[in-house]
Amino acid sequence: GLDQGIRRIADVAREVLGDNTIIVLSSDNGGSVWFGGLNEPLRSGKHTSFEGGVRVPAFAVDLSGNYMITGGKEFKHLFHISDWLPTFLSWAGAAGVVGELNLDGRDQSRALLTDTAARDDVLLELYTAKDSHDGSESAAYRKGKYKLIQ
Repeated sequence: GLDQGIRRIADVAREVLGDNTIIVLSSDNGGSVWFGGLNEPLRSGKHTSFEGGVRVPAFAVDLSGNYMITGGKEFKHLFHISDWLPTFLSWAGAAGVVGELNLDGRDQSRALLTDTAARDDVLLELYTAKDSHDGSESAAYRKGKYKLIQ
């Protein structure tokens, strides 16, 4: 199953890459409700800005124990997929590059180590009919526990 597969990935990563390795597994969006995806108790799913479409399970394993809280802690703060790149750059000692790249994501390295919030807002999506594959328009912004969807 998935648990054994992840264990094998972690074992091989430790063997090949060493202890200074972090493994992240994350979905890109919620399940497709049109094809049997079930995102309960969250509303809706893939291709929507509702929680069932944007809140997904993920986990990260720090084989070194130096970069994140250890012991299977649940991180309950806001974290966007775009936050991974600046976080990885920070862990790699290249945090200075983040400003030069003009990234949307935020460095969450300190937040993952101290279980604190690095952000309280995120632009989930913003596209026009010209930008979309089907001519639709969408905008979604979250601030704290509130979300605006248009």
